[in-house]
Amino acid sequence: MSPMWWTSLMMMFLSSLLLIMTLIYFDTESKTKNIMMFNKKSMIWKW
Repeated sequence: MSPMWWTSLMMMFLSSLLLIMTLIYFDTESKTKNIMMFNKKSMIWKW
């Protein structure tokens, strides 16, 4: 096991993890916005 190979593997792992976290964050963000919009619409309907 060479240190260079290990470092590149770790970098790949970290970058993929970051990408996944970013995707999950944006996904939840959009869902939250959708829920807020839905709540606003329901409030308007109640009025």
